Amino acid sequence: MKTKEKDFFIFFNIAFLGILLSLLIMIPLYVNWAHNYNLQFTENTPEALKSRVDASQSYLISFLLIYVSLFLVWITQVFILLRNKNGILKSLFPILFWKKNNIILHNENKVKERNSLILSLIIFSLSIIAIWLSVSFNFVPLAFFVYFSFFIVIGIQYFYCWFKFINILRAK
Repeated sequence: MKTKEKDFFIFFNIAFLGILLSLLIMIPLYVNWAHNYNLQFTENTPEALKSRVDASQSYLISFLLIYVSLFLVWITQVFILLRNKNGILKSLFPILFWKKNNIILHNENKVKERNSLILSLIIFSLSIIAIWLSVSFNFVPLAFFVYFSFFIVIGIQYFYCWFKFINILRAK
């Protein structure tokens, strides 16, 4: 495995875990923000009821899309690593084996490699769509930092896969 690709793979996994942990931290912050926001609307007029934020509904719409896209990215990574003849443990937790330098990132079969890149591009495209939908359903300013970092990590990986895919197509 090339050192640059190994470093990129490890960066992606560390950033992925960081985003997951920051999303878990956002749960109580978001519920607290929604509770404090709703306290300013003490009257029960239709306008005040319309202005209230239901933390459970907006949280489900906003953050669930991000959790699903993170899960899809992780499942895709596990599937590709299993397909490249890594073990189950190495595929599930690749960050634990990064110092041993024995994770196989590329498949010798060019058709399988191209199919893995196409699968990655589809999943990353769905993740970018999920980010945009989540931003439109969220009201908490602090959550935009998490969304922006997730967008940057997915975007870097997305363009990296596109360049690899174009190089495979040129090699034909």
